[in-house]
Amino acid sequence: MNTKDHSNEFKFMLLCLRDDIEVDEDTISQSGVNWSVFLDMVIHHRVYSIVFLKLKNICSNSAIIPQEVINKLQQLFTKNAYKMLQLTREMGVICKRFEENDVPLIVLKGPVLAVTLYGDISRRTSKDLDLFVDVEDINKSMDILLETGYKMKDEKLLNNWLIRTHHLSFVHPVHHVQIELHWRLNPNLRAAPTFMDFWNRRNEISVSNQTYYYLGNEDLLLYLSEHGSRHGWSRLRWLMDIDRLLGNNSINFERLQRSLKQYKVTHYVKQAILLSHYLLSSEPSTEISKIIPLMKSNKHLERVIERIEKNYYSTGNMNIQHDWYFFLLMSFSQKLHYVRMLFTPSSKDASMLPLSKRYHFIYFLLRPFFLILRLLKRGSA
Repeated sequence: MNTKDHSNEFKFMLLCLRDDIEVDEDTISQSGVNWSVFLDMVIHHRVYSIVFLKLKNICSNSAIIPQEVINKLQQLFTKNAYKMLQLTREMGVICKRFEENDVPLIVLKGPVLAVTLYGDISRRTSKDLDLFVDVEDINKSMDILLETGYKMKDEKLLNNWLIRTHHLSFVHPVHHVQIELHWRLNPNLRAAPTFMDFWNRRNEISVSNQTYYYLGNEDLLLYLSEHGSRHGWSRLRWLMDIDRLLGNNSINFERLQRSLKQYKVTHYVKQAILLSHYLLSSEPSTEISKIIPLMKSNKHLERVIERIEKNYYSTGNMNIQHDWYFFLLMSFSQKLHYVRMLFTPSSKDASMLPLSKRYHFIYFLLRPFFLILRLLKRGSA
């Protein structure tokens, strides 16, 4: 794939993210980086902790990087370290409350992923805690969070919220920790594993003498790949996670192959692996190549990479283009499910035009107009 058209800032950021390359003064002097643009890009992709650790030793012995740039990176690194400590403490409180109430809980991403993939909570950024529970436990889980002092951010204005969405957001009014409570990992898949499937394949990790459960390696790869693809890889941090996971050589490829075939999500994983190859120079393993057809030339992939580079100032039109591409990636059954959900009213519709319960059927008639309004708003953003 042709990479010569990438900006100097984007190419230098990718160099900083690679473990197999040491960045030195010569590399920096030849990079032609606009440091203001580089800083904006690193902040947007939430990789400033990795970049700071890569560059700090050079900056201590040289003035080749502007001091204000390294100061800003250090400030962000320190702020993130405190944030991750806060999230770790709160994760301990929440998980203990769920355990006391006999509610099985899987932690997605956050501090658990930072320790698992990076070995240090300060090397990965997180803005919230993502928790995953069985749909049968969703009401009990909400009660636990409310009793712990959290306030629900989302509105449940229509009775279909459980099938229309896949998570609810909470925030604590005192320490401002945000939580997303998931009962599905993928809003677009009908044939998805149950929570107990994930639970039976779960991993566990000890952080600060407390045990936490997180997704099994194969499930984690599928989840991270779908999540990144659904969001247009707007944060390179997500691709870094996948690159680290694949680099750990901890994937059971027989189990992965079964999951890919059963849930029809090969396209997500394929895209993630190819992006990791082209952007982070990771070589797909022989086992991966046997079960996933990896094409070396992909015009759609070039568009995705272009969006990744430019999405720190992305426009509404770019977002719309990605939504269309993401739709094209889906299998036929996934497309049918996606279209059906597209024309199913949501609580956002009810908040735009409040109606009494007896008139809720009108939302089905108005749904196309709501979609057009949101599309026009995104296109002009």
